[in-house]
Amino acid sequence: MRGKGGMDFLSWRLWKRRKEGIGRACWGMNSRGGGNGWGRRGCCFWTRGMRRREWMSCPKLSRWLVHILSCSAVAQEAMRGNSTSTFNLVRCKLTLFYDYWQMNEILEALLPRDMIIPSAFETVGHIAHLNLRDEHLPYKKLIAKVVLDKNKPKIQTVVNKIDAIHNDYRTMQLEVLAGNHSLVTMVVENGLRFHVDLAAVYWNSRLASERQRLLNGFTRNDVLCDVFAGVGPIALSAAKIVKHVYANDLNPCAVQYMEKNSVLNKLERHIEIFNMDGRRFIDAMYASQKAQSITQVVMNLPNDAVEYLDAFRGICKDKPKDKEYALPMIHVYGFSKARDPEFDFHERIRIALQEVAVNVEMRRVRQVAPGKWMLCASFRLPISVAYAHTMSRMQAHQVKSF
Repeated sequence: MRGKGGMDFLSWRLWKRRKEGIGRACWGMNSRGGGNGWGRRGCCFWTRGMRRREWMSCPKLSRWLVHILSCSAVAQEAMRGNSTSTFNLVRCKLTLFYDYWQMNEILEALLPRDMIIPSAFETVGHIAHLNLRDEHLPYKKLIAKVVLDKNKPKIQTVVNKIDAIHNDYRTMQLEVLAGNHSLVTMVVENGLRFHVDLAAVYWNSRLASERQRLLNGFTRNDVLCDVFAGVGPIALSAAKIVKHVYANDLNPCAVQYMEKNSVLNKLERHIEIFNMDGRRFIDAMYASQKAQSITQVVMNLPNDAVEYLDAFRGICKDKPKDKEYALPMIHVYGFSKARDPEFDFHERIRIALQEVAVNVEMRRVRQVAPGKWMLCASFRLPISVAYAHTMSRMQAHQVKSF
């Protein structure tokens, strides 16, 4: 899109804001291909009310001015040392267009004063995933255009989440703001490649360090049961470490991608994949011979995972007590808005297990919103819970209804 005088759209916007008195051009130096390094393009201006000390703090502009001053000092020294020299110092204008400035600097110039600059975004393959505030929405196309321009060629699509996750499949409602409309991409994590379709499955690149922390606690003697595996970021990465992995997800699209990713990374022999409800999956695992080998259980569904813990009550009630069974280490994730999030999450775990004495190792993973924390609780399943005699699901439902 072109603006006044053939300028590209964003350069025209910068020019327009300057004409309206919102920005002013600042002086500098320019040469026309003289071989001295000054042939740069760009628009050099500062925002309304900016004083010289403020624009001197701009790293790029400061480097240019230091270069100008150093060149001037060299020239003056040469003139003093050789009276026959014919050096002339001239005052020039340096113009720096849109291509020169960084993303944050452009957004700061274009967005209203005192507005928080949306400089951070999640990268999923070739997709930049924004979480814009309400105040940013009138400028969402402009913000996306700048993000796309300043992060090419790595970023080819810019999207914004338009609603919270409310469905059982954990898929996000995304609006494509700039670039191509393909939400199918490839992510590389822990040396593995993952095909992901953000329109149909869940992925969060910001949890990569937490996934790595969890993986560091597994050994080659472990057998992992991943109840809410998604496309397999934990399950497939663990398959390189542990004896075997049983992975499950309710979303059939996620299961298809997990199967595809297991073949892509040549790990299909080390993982068994299921497509069922999480509670049914836990019941099925512990009703089979597989139960004796499971040492680690991961439940990464922060919205609801703690509500599935009741499925572990009585998983060994039909087994002889004189025979030892290795009870699993459970890693369950959850959210809390409480003033003491650790205490709140611990209480919810106790209620779900119907057990007071549960020794939990608790840690805060990340703050997902003001006053809202994502936590991970790790604990060994208590013997009293595993061998508890529980009523049937129908009886429990009738008691709750009563």
